[in-house]
Amino acid sequence: MTKLKISVLLLSAGMLAFVACKKDDGNSDPIVVTPTNPSNPTPGPTPTTINALESTIANYRQAATQSFTISSANNAAISTNSGSTFQFYSGSFQDANGNAVTGLVEVEVLEAFGFKDMVLNNMQTLTDQGQLLSSAGEFRITARQNGQPLQLFPGATIDVRTPVQTATPNPSAMMLWNGDEGQNDLEWRTADVENVAVQPDSAIGGNGMVYTFDLDSLDFFNLDVFMGQGVSSTSFAVNLPSGYDNTNTMVWLVFPNQNTIAALSNFDATANQLNTGSWYTVPIGFDVEVVVLADLNGTYFYANSSVTVANNQTVTIPSLQSTTIAAFESFLDSL
Repeated sequence: MTKLKISVLLLSAGMLAFVACKKDDGNSDPIVVTPTNPSNPTPGPTPTTINALESTIANYRQAATQSFTISSANNAAISTNSGSTFQFYSGSFQDANGNAVTGLVEVEVLEAFGFKDMVLNNMQTLTDQGQLLSSAGEFRITARQNGQPLQLFPGATIDVRTPVQTATPNPSAMMLWNGDEGQNDLEWRTADVENVAVQPDSAIGGNGMVYTFDLDSLDFFNLDVFMGQGVSSTSFAVNLPSGYDNTNTMVWLVFPNQNTIAALSNFDATANQLNTGSWYTVPIGFDVEVVVLADLNGTYFYANSSVTVANNQTVTIPSLQSTTIAAFESFLDSL
């Protein structure tokens, strides 16, 4: 989006549609839209991890997605539960064939600021080059009409304002990233954006500051800075008890002081172990919470372990205890 270059943008827009996408189109003040059916949004894409927890994550994403209906003919602003705002401009949407869209459009927003939403939406903060990131907010934004996905015309943009979280260190260093789930866990790559501005805005909450930037496409995007730069790093492995493996169990590394999470997706069947593999390493000396969730025939189990990362770090989980998703959410909220 300015940024989400994950989605393919079709280049068959005519000159008339291109002009209609511009911000200075002379329309009246934006229409502010509130969610129309936040409890029953249109299902979005599900994670592609081959795991019994796949449906749990898909269901959590569906329930967390906020839905709005706007008119493609008008400027419109939507406001999410986090206090973020998205400003759309008239004539911005095209269908899969590059045709201008008229009528009503359903916009859906998924956002993750804390560990509960980051873990249960399986939205890790790891780049496509295996670098850990500290997040100031992760999002997915999509648009549909009659169930069919839409994209923005080339040249069209969405203006975004999102609160600077109170605990965010050095907000002026944040960069915009595009997300790609592909066939594995969500990964991020730097977006084609000149800068992310930080501005005062007492009305938006948080610490009275907001990030402002433009998006020029629809899908996952994230505000992040690199985490653990200049520090020696190491592999990380988690040994699982018998009966738990990559078909029913997921493991995340949660860095409480960094707003960083990363999934362990590489499975060693001989050791019955999930690990970082050759894809990424973890900074030594950082505090991390190992979070384990499993689904055994419809019953949930979890475990956690707090460690300070040492060289060639291995954590052994001796057993998991039964839980519910509600109880697991409460645990994540406590981190």
